[in-house]
Amino acid sequence: MEDVIWRITRQSHDLQDLRLEIRGLWDDEAAREINSRHLNPHETESEELHHALGQQHLALQEAENRLNQIGDLARLAYQLAEQVAQILQMIDQESRNAHARYEQYAENHAAARSLLPIVYEEIKKANQSCS
Repeated sequence: MEDVIWRITRQSHDLQDLRLEIRGLWDDEAAREINSRHLNPHETESEELHHALGQQHLALQEAENRLNQIGDLARLAYQLAEQVAQILQMIDQESRNAHARYEQYAENHAAARSLLPIVYEEIKKANQSCS
C-alpha cells in the first residue's frame, strides 16, 4: 500500500510541478478554464486523497498490530487453559485419593471402635487378676 500511496502522490506532484512550469507560457482563457474546472479541483482532491490514504494506511497498520496482539493473547489464553486443565486433573486425582483415604480411615475407625469392648474387657480382667 505504501508503494501505491507513493506513486499516487508522486504523479500528483509531477502534475502540479508541470503546471507551475507552464504557468507563464499557458495563460489564456482556455488555460484558466481548464485550471478552474479540472486542475485546481484535482489538486485539492489529490491532497484530500493523499491524506485519506495515509489515514487508511495508519488504520490498517494499527489493525495489523491489534491482530498480532490478539494472536499473542489467544496463544497465552490457550497455554493458560492447558495449565488450568492440568491443575484440574491433579485436583481430581487428589480428591479421589483423599476420598479413598477417608474411606480407609472410616473402616479403620469402625474396626477400632468394634474392638473397644474387647479391650475394656481385657483391661477389666487384668485389673481383677491383680487385686
